[in-house]
Amino acid sequence: MKVGASELLVIFVVALLVLGPEKMPKYAKKAGKFLSSVKVYADKLTEDINESIVEPLEEVQKPLMEAVEPITTITKDIKKSVDDIGKPKKKESVKEELEKEELENKEEKFEKVEETEETQETEEIQETEEIQEKQEVQESIES
Repeated sequence: MKVGASELLVIFVVALLVLGPEKMPKYAKKAGKFLSSVKVYADKLTEDINESIVEPLEEVQKPLMEAVEPITTITKDIKKSVDDIGKPKKKESVKEELEKEELENKEEKFEKVEETEETQETEEIQETEEIQEKQEVQESIES
């Protein structure tokens, strides 16, 4: 609870009327000492509560949170998977699929070109061998 300036003024005027001007400084000093001691006790109480209750709870809470973390992650993953069931694919995933298909088509074309080149090389080798055989036969006939 906070006391504003107007409340303090009202308290001061009432105290002045009740106690009189001679006793007012003496009681004000006592009230100030009392309020400062209350503040010290409140601060000590807060510190004791933090040391005896809050900090041990935090220490106990850390391992529990670490133990629960995998379950939380799995739960999120499962929920995401279930939420995605039946939904149309996003434009990005459609785009990725098209790019994947295009890449596969290019790979197939490249493989066909390689096969064609290998076939041509094989045919050239066979033709070269046939020509060499014919030349050998002609040479043997001529000799």
